[in-house]
Amino acid sequence: MEIVKLKDERELRAVNREFSLGEYGESWTKLERYLFIEIYNVIKDFYISRSDENIKGFSSESILLNLPVNKLDKTLFKKSQLSRDLMNASEGLSKKQIVLKTLKDDGQWGFRFISMFPDIGYDPSTDKNNMIVKIPSSIYEQMVPIESYCQLDLKLLSVFGSGNTIRLYEIFKSYAFKKLFSIDFNELRKLLGFFNEGSYQEWKHFNAKVLKPAVKDINSHKQYDIEVFYEKRRGLDKISFTIKTHRAQDLSKIQVLNLNESIAGSRYFCES
Repeated sequence: MEIVKLKDERELRAVNREFSLGEYGESWTKLERYLFIEIYNVIKDFYISRSDENIKGFSSESILLNLPVNKLDKTLFKKSQLSRDLMNASEGLSKKQIVLKTLKDDGQWGFRFISMFPDIGYDPSTDKNNMIVKIPSSIYEQMVPIESYCQLDLKLLSVFGSGNTIRLYEIFKSYAFKKLFSIDFNELRKLLGFFNEGSYQEWKHFNAKVLKPAVKDINSHKQYDIEVFYEKRRGLDKISFTIKTHRAQDLSKIQVLNLNESIAGSRYFCES
Protein backbone atom coordinates (compact mmCIF):
# COMPACT_ATOMS: atom_id res chain seq x y z
CA MET A 1 0.00 0.00 0.00
CA GLU A 2 1.11 3.51 -0.69
CA ILE A 3 0.46 6.30 1.80
CA VAL A 4 -0.65 9.54 0.18
CA LYS A 5 -1.12 12.70 2.22
CA LEU A 6 -3.70 15.23 1.14
CA LYS A 7 -3.73 18.88 2.13
CA ASP A 8 -5.65 18.23 5.33
CA GLU A 9 -3.29 15.38 6.28
CA ARG A 10 -5.68 12.55 5.42
CA GLU A 11 -3.75 9.36 4.74
CA LEU A 12 -4.64 6.86 2.05
CA ARG A 13 -3.84 3.19 1.58
CA ALA A 14 -3.67 1.73 -1.92
CA VAL A 15 -4.87 -1.88 -1.76
CA ASN A 16 -4.72 -4.59 -4.41
CA ARG A 17 -8.25 -4.94 -5.84
CA GLU A 18 -7.80 -8.72 -5.92
CA PHE A 19 -7.77 -8.69 -2.11
CA SER A 20 -10.54 -6.13 -1.78
CA LEU A 21 -12.70 -8.28 -4.06
CA GLY A 22 -11.49 -11.63 -2.72
CA GLU A 23 -13.77 -14.31 -1.33
CA TYR A 24 -13.14 -15.16 2.30
CA GLY A 25 -14.14 -18.12 4.42
CA GLU A 26 -15.20 -15.93 7.35
CA SER A 27 -16.44 -12.42 7.98
CA TRP A 28 -14.12 -9.79 9.49
CA THR A 29 -14.28 -7.68 12.62
CA LYS A 30 -13.28 -4.04 12.37
CA LEU A 31 -9.97 -4.59 14.17
CA GLU A 32 -9.13 -7.72 12.15
CA ARG A 33 -9.51 -5.91 8.85
CA TYR A 34 -7.60 -2.87 10.11
CA LEU A 35 -4.67 -5.08 11.17
CA PHE A 36 -4.76 -6.82 7.78
CA ILE A 37 -4.46 -3.45 6.02
CA GLU A 38 -1.53 -2.40 8.23
CA ILE A 39 0.24 -5.74 7.66
CA TYR A 40 -0.28 -5.22 3.95
CA ASN A 41 1.31 -1.80 4.27
CA VAL A 42 4.53 -3.22 5.77
CA ILE A 43 4.86 -5.66 2.85
CA LYS A 44 4.13 -2.93 0.32
CA ASP A 45 6.82 -0.64 1.74
CA PHE A 46 9.35 -3.47 1.53
CA TYR A 47 8.59 -4.31 -2.07
CA ILE A 48 8.99 -0.74 -3.30
CA SER A 49 12.20 -0.35 -1.26
CA ARG A 50 10.52 2.41 0.73
CA SER A 51 11.33 0.78 4.05
CA ASP A 52 12.66 -2.58 5.24
CA GLU A 53 12.91 -1.73 8.93
CA ASN A 54 9.99 -4.02 9.80
CA ILE A 55 11.13 -7.04 7.78
CA LYS A 56 12.74 -9.76 9.89
CA GLY A 57 13.23 -12.32 7.12
CA PHE A 58 12.22 -13.18 3.58
CA SER A 59 12.51 -16.35 1.49
CA SER A 60 10.77 -18.09 -1.38
CA GLU A 61 8.56 -19.81 1.21
CA SER A 62 7.45 -16.98 3.49
CA ILE A 63 7.98 -13.46 4.76
CA LEU A 64 8.43 -12.64 8.47
CA LEU A 65 7.68 -9.10 9.60
CA ASN A 66 7.14 -6.83 12.57
CA LEU A 67 3.89 -4.90 12.87
CA PRO A 68 4.64 -1.82 15.02
CA VAL A 69 2.07 -1.83 17.81
CA ASN A 70 2.95 1.69 18.94
CA LYS A 71 1.94 3.08 15.54
CA LEU A 72 -1.52 1.50 15.46
CA ASP A 73 -4.60 3.70 15.84
CA LYS A 74 -5.29 3.59 19.59
CA THR A 75 -8.91 4.67 19.13
CA LEU A 76 -9.64 1.14 17.87
CA PHE A 77 -8.69 -0.42 21.20
CA LYS A 78 -10.46 -0.40 24.54
CA LYS A 79 -8.66 1.61 27.18
CA SER A 80 -5.96 -0.42 28.96
CA GLN A 81 -6.86 -3.53 26.92
CA LEU A 82 -4.55 -3.19 23.92
CA SER A 83 -2.86 -6.57 24.35
CA ARG A 84 -6.18 -8.34 24.93
CA ASP A 85 -7.77 -6.72 21.88
CA LEU A 86 -4.69 -7.57 19.82
CA MET A 87 -4.91 -11.17 21.00
CA ASN A 88 -8.57 -11.51 20.02
CA ALA A 89 -8.05 -9.89 16.61
CA SER A 90 -4.90 -11.93 15.96
CA GLU A 91 -6.70 -15.15 16.84
CA GLY A 92 -9.31 -14.21 14.27
CA LEU A 93 -6.63 -13.46 11.66
CA SER A 94 -4.98 -16.83 12.31
CA LYS A 95 -8.21 -18.51 11.17
CA LYS A 96 -8.69 -16.44 8.03
CA GLN A 97 -8.61 -18.26 4.71
CA ILE A 98 -8.90 -17.42 1.07
CA VAL A 99 -11.39 -19.91 -0.34
CA LEU A 100 -11.20 -21.06 -3.96
CA LYS A 101 -13.92 -23.45 -5.14
CA THR A 102 -14.91 -24.50 -8.65
CA LEU A 103 -17.61 -26.92 -9.80
CA LYS A 104 -16.47 -28.74 -12.94
CA ASP A 105 -18.70 -29.71 -15.83
CA ASP A 106 -18.53 -33.36 -14.73
CA GLY A 107 -19.91 -32.46 -11.29
CA GLN A 108 -16.56 -32.75 -9.48
CA TRP A 109 -15.46 -30.04 -7.08
CA GLY A 110 -12.06 -28.40 -7.24
CA PHE A 111 -11.00 -26.50 -4.14
CA ARG A 112 -8.16 -24.77 -2.35
CA PHE A 113 -8.11 -23.29 1.16
CA ILE A 114 -5.17 -20.97 1.85
CA SER A 115 -4.49 -19.87 5.44
CA MET A 116 -3.49 -16.21 5.36
CA PHE A 117 -1.69 -15.78 8.70
CA PRO A 118 -0.62 -19.17 10.09
CA ASP A 119 1.85 -17.61 12.56
CA ILE A 120 1.03 -14.34 14.33
CA GLY A 121 2.00 -13.33 17.85
CA TYR A 122 2.81 -10.64 20.40
CA ASP A 123 4.99 -10.98 23.51
CA PRO A 124 5.26 -7.65 25.35
CA SER A 125 7.80 -9.11 27.78
CA THR A 126 10.36 -9.40 24.96
CA ASP A 127 9.16 -6.71 22.53
CA LYS A 128 6.25 -4.53 23.56
CA ASN A 129 6.51 -2.43 20.40
CA ASN A 130 5.97 -5.11 17.76
CA MET A 131 3.79 -8.01 16.74
CA ILE A 132 5.37 -10.82 14.71
CA VAL A 133 3.58 -11.99 11.56
CA LYS A 134 4.64 -14.79 9.20
CA ILE A 135 2.94 -14.95 5.81
CA PRO A 136 3.32 -17.82 3.31
CA SER A 137 4.43 -17.11 -0.25
CA SER A 138 1.05 -18.19 -1.65
CA ILE A 139 -0.44 -15.15 0.12
CA TYR A 140 2.21 -12.43 -0.17
CA GLU A 141 2.71 -13.10 -3.89
CA GLN A 142 -0.95 -12.21 -4.34
CA MET A 143 -0.66 -9.16 -2.09
CA VAL A 144 2.07 -7.39 -3.99
CA PRO A 145 0.99 -6.82 -7.62
CA ILE A 146 -1.24 -3.75 -7.62
CA GLU A 147 -1.59 -2.89 -11.28
CA SER A 148 -5.22 -2.47 -10.28
CA TYR A 149 -5.93 -0.97 -6.88
CA CYS A 150 -8.37 1.01 -4.77
CA GLN A 151 -7.53 3.78 -2.32
CA LEU A 152 -8.90 3.79 1.22
CA ASP A 153 -9.07 6.74 3.59
CA LEU A 154 -7.27 5.58 6.73
CA LYS A 155 -9.24 7.84 9.08
CA LEU A 156 -12.51 6.43 7.79
CA LEU A 157 -11.36 2.92 8.67
CA SER A 158 -11.13 4.10 12.28
CA VAL A 159 -14.53 5.76 12.45
CA PHE A 160 -16.60 3.15 10.62
CA GLY A 161 -18.72 1.14 13.02
CA SER A 162 -17.99 -2.43 11.93
CA GLY A 163 -15.81 -4.79 9.95
CA ASN A 164 -18.67 -5.26 7.50
CA THR A 165 -18.65 -1.54 6.77
CA ILE A 166 -14.90 -1.58 6.11
CA ARG A 167 -15.23 -4.58 3.77
CA LEU A 168 -18.10 -2.96 1.87
CA TYR A 169 -16.15 0.31 1.69
CA GLU A 170 -13.26 -1.61 0.10
CA ILE A 171 -15.61 -3.28 -2.37
CA PHE A 172 -17.30 0.00 -3.30
CA LYS A 173 -13.94 1.72 -3.73
CA SER A 174 -12.78 -1.11 -5.98
CA TYR A 175 -15.72 -0.36 -8.28
CA ALA A 176 -15.69 3.43 -7.88
CA PHE A 177 -13.95 3.94 -11.24
CA LYS A 178 -16.99 2.37 -12.97
CA LYS A 179 -19.54 4.47 -11.03
CA LEU A 180 -22.23 1.86 -11.79
CA PHE A 181 -21.96 -1.85 -11.11
CA SER A 182 -24.15 -4.85 -10.29
CA ILE A 183 -23.41 -7.95 -8.25
CA ASP A 184 -25.42 -11.05 -7.33
CA PHE A 185 -26.64 -11.19 -3.75
CA ASN A 186 -24.77 -14.43 -2.97
CA GLU A 187 -21.60 -13.18 -4.64
CA LEU A 188 -21.64 -10.19 -2.31
CA ARG A 189 -22.15 -12.53 0.65
CA LYS A 190 -19.06 -14.46 -0.47
CA LEU A 191 -16.95 -11.29 -0.56
CA LEU A 192 -18.04 -10.54 3.00
CA GLY A 193 -17.35 -14.08 4.24
CA PHE A 194 -21.00 -14.84 4.97
CA PHE A 195 -21.56 -17.55 2.37
CA ASN A 196 -19.40 -20.22 4.01
CA GLU A 197 -20.63 -19.18 7.45
CA GLY A 198 -24.23 -19.59 6.31
CA SER A 199 -25.02 -16.09 7.59
CA TYR A 200 -27.63 -13.65 6.25
CA GLN A 201 -29.07 -16.04 3.68
CA GLU A 202 -32.22 -13.96 3.21
CA TRP A 203 -32.01 -10.60 1.46
CA LYS A 204 -34.28 -8.78 3.92
CA HIS A 205 -32.05 -9.69 6.88
CA PHE A 206 -28.85 -8.95 4.99
CA ASN A 207 -30.19 -5.60 3.85
CA ALA A 208 -31.49 -4.60 7.29
CA LYS A 209 -28.54 -5.79 9.38
CA VAL A 210 -25.54 -5.37 7.05
CA LEU A 211 -25.95 -3.40 3.85
CA LYS A 212 -28.26 -0.55 4.86
CA PRO A 213 -26.34 0.33 8.09
CA ALA A 214 -22.99 0.15 6.26
CA VAL A 215 -24.14 2.39 3.41
CA LYS A 216 -25.57 4.86 5.93
CA ASP A 217 -22.23 4.87 7.80
CA ILE A 218 -20.21 5.40 4.60
CA ASN A 219 -22.53 8.13 3.33
CA SER A 220 -22.36 10.00 6.63
CA HIS A 221 -18.70 10.70 5.77
CA LYS A 222 -19.25 11.29 2.05
CA GLN A 223 -17.44 14.64 2.06
CA TYR A 224 -14.18 12.74 2.55
CA ASP A 225 -14.65 10.14 -0.17
CA ILE A 226 -17.69 8.42 -1.71
CA GLU A 227 -21.47 8.20 -1.52
CA VAL A 228 -23.32 4.97 -2.30
CA PHE A 229 -26.80 4.31 -3.68
CA TYR A 230 -28.25 0.87 -4.34
CA GLU A 231 -31.34 -0.93 -5.56
CA LYS A 232 -32.49 -4.55 -5.73
CA ARG A 233 -35.58 -5.20 -7.78
CA ARG A 234 -38.05 -7.75 -6.51
CA GLY A 235 -37.53 -11.19 -8.00
CA LEU A 236 -33.98 -10.46 -9.17
CA ASP A 237 -30.76 -11.65 -7.52
CA LYS A 238 -28.65 -8.71 -8.68
CA ILE A 239 -28.04 -5.63 -6.56
CA SER A 240 -27.29 -2.46 -8.54
CA PHE A 241 -24.95 0.12 -7.01
CA THR A 242 -24.13 3.70 -7.95
CA ILE A 243 -20.91 5.18 -6.55
CA LYS A 244 -20.56 8.95 -6.42
CA THR A 245 -17.10 10.34 -5.67
CA HIS A 246 -17.14 13.56 -3.64
CA ARG A 247 -13.41 13.97 -3.24
CA ALA A 248 -10.88 13.43 -5.98
CA GLN A 249 -7.79 11.58 -4.79
CA ASP A 250 -4.27 12.16 -6.03
CA LEU A 251 -3.27 9.12 -8.10
CA SER A 252 0.09 10.51 -9.18
CA LYS A 253 1.86 9.46 -5.99
CA ILE A 254 0.85 5.82 -6.19
CA GLN A 255 3.70 3.58 -7.29
CA VAL A 256 2.20 0.68 -9.21
CA LEU A 257 3.92 -2.63 -8.49
CA ASN A 258 4.33 -5.93 -10.19
CA LEU A 259 6.43 -8.95 -9.34
CA ASN A 260 8.90 -8.15 -12.12
CA GLU A 261 10.32 -5.60 -9.67
CA SER A 262 12.52 -8.33 -8.23
CA ILE A 263 13.80 -8.12 -4.69
CA ALA A 264 15.98 -11.19 -5.11
CA GLY A 265 19.00 -9.01 -4.42
CA SER A 266 17.68 -8.03 -1.04
CA ARG A 267 19.85 -8.87 1.95
CA TYR A 268 16.81 -10.73 3.34
CA PHE A 269 16.34 -13.06 0.40
CA CYS A 270 17.44 -16.67 0.48
CA GLU A 271 16.26 -19.63 -1.55
CA SER A 272 14.60 -22.37 0.46
